[in-house]
Amino acid sequence: MDILQRYKAMSDQHCLDCLHFLHQTHTHFSVFCALEHVRFDPPIPEEQIADFGSFVLFVLAGYTFESLKIAKEPPRISFEAGLGDNFETTVRIALEGIVQIIVKDRNDSNVVLFNRCDPHTIFTDSTAEALQSSKDALLSDPRNQEVIATLQKEP
Repeated sequence: MDILQRYKAMSDQHCLDCLHFLHQTHTHFSVFCALEHVRFDPPIPEEQIADFGSFVLFVLAGYTFESLKIAKEPPRISFEAGLGDNFETTVRIALEGIVQIIVKDRNDSNVVLFNRCDPHTIFTDSTAEALQSSKDALLSDPRNQEVIATLQKEP
């Protein structure tokens, strides 16, 4: 498993752990998620989806919180939500779509309990770059070039 897959698995597990903890302790919270990973059943009107933008924030409190289900396979959460004028729907969010889990502290300030980042911006497969850098450093010294040339001539 490469570093990006390992980080994603660790991040998903941390997200699940936070969700289970909040649910078990009856702590209300909000999820900020990428709309592309959200499904509504029944579907909501297209004009309402257009109002969301690329991201949407759901507050899980009251009945919405009580209806929360956390599934490990496939990894997702679902809950009942009332959206607009007497429109109820089941919201399903793939775990990878949860960008933040937010709770309120005692001062009613938002605290980010979980934050997902793009591992591509942090972790790279730098093995090839490191080898090339090392090779360039070695070859930049004329004495090393002479030694290499001598070694290449020997049978």
